[in-house]
Amino acid sequence: MRKLLLSGLIVILAAACTKKDVQLVRQYLEKNKCSVVSINADKQNTNNFFMIKTFNENRILTHIKFQVNDVYGVLNRFDYAISYGQDRVIFKGITKGFNWVPETEAEFPTPPDPDAPYHLEEILEMRDTRDFEILLHHKSHYPVEVRYLQTGESVLKLEYNNRGFLSKVVSKIGLFNVTTDNRGNILTILTPPLVEEEPYYGPQQLGITNTYSDKNTSRNTNMFYETPTLFISPMYSLVELLNWGPFQPDRERIHVSLQHRYGEEYLPSPTMDAAYSNHQYDRNGNLVRYDFEGDIRQAIPYEGTIVKKDQRSITWQCSGRPVK
Repeated sequence: MRKLLLSGLIVILAAACTKKDVQLVRQYLEKNKCSVVSINADKQNTNNFFMIKTFNENRILTHIKFQVNDVYGVLNRFDYAISYGQDRVIFKGITKGFNWVPETEAEFPTPPDPDAPYHLEEILEMRDTRDFEILLHHKSHYPVEVRYLQTGESVLKLEYNNRGFLSKVVSKIGLFNVTTDNRGNILTILTPPLVEEEPYYGPQQLGITNTYSDKNTSRNTNMFYETPTLFISPMYSLVELLNWGPFQPDRERIHVSLQHRYGEEYLPSPTMDAAYSNHQYDRNGNLVRYDFEGDIRQAIPYEGTIVKKDQRSITWQCSGRPVK
C-alpha cells in the first residue's frame, strides 16, 4: 500500500519526546495531510453504521466510537478512550449490544422493513467493560495482537508478509488466510476449505471476499470503507477502522461477500453481500461519499436477508480543518 499510516506516529507517544520524535511527527504530517474523522456522524441515534474519531491538537487519535451490525442483526456499539505506551495502544471504555426492534412486526413470511420505525433494546449480557490493548510490531508498528489487559487473554493475532501486506488473521473462529493483489489490497480473508464437502455448496470457506473496480485511481486518492458486518472478530473490525496497517485499499471497492457459516442445501443462504457505487471525491482526492447497498441482518426464520440502501458520508481533516 502506498499510504503512510497513522501507526507511524505511535512510536513517539511516550511521556517524553526527543528531537528525533518531533522530526518524525513533522514528516508524518507533511506526507499525511488528511485523516478520516467520521463516517455517517449524523446516524448516531439510528440502527445504521457510523464511526467518529476524536483527535487532539497534535492529530493524535484519543477516542473512537462506532456502531456496526453482526451477522445476527445485533448492533454492536464501541466507545473507547485511547492512550499509548511503547509499542502498545490501550483502550478503556465499553461495548454494548442492542436489538433493533421494529415498532410494528411484519407478518411471516414478509421480512421486516429496515426503514420502518423502530427502537433499540440493550442486551445487558453483552456489556463489556474490559480494558484491552493492541500490541504493535516494533519496526512497522502494524498491529500484531489484541489482548485483554486484566487477564492477558489474546483475542486476535495478525501476520504480515515480507512486503508488509496482511497475510494471516487468527481469531476465536480460527485461522484466516489472506490474499492480496500486488499493491496490497485485500482480496480475501478466508478459513481453509472445509474438509468434508457439502453436496450442494461443495468445498466451503468462511470469511470475506472483496472485489475492486478496474478503474485507475489517482496517486493522491485516499479511500476508506466501513467494516460492513462483524464476523472475523469485533477486534478485527476495530483494527480495520483504525487503519493502523495495510487494511484500507487504494482502489475503489465495488463489492464484498461474507460467508458466515457453512451452508446446507435446505437452509437460507450462508452469505451476505454489500455493494459500493457512485464514489465521489473532494478536491484533495479523498473519498467523501458513496452509495452502499448491503445485507444488514440474517432474517431467520425469513428466507433471505434485510437489504439496506444508504449513502455513506465521510469527513476528513486536512491540515487542521475538517473537509467533507
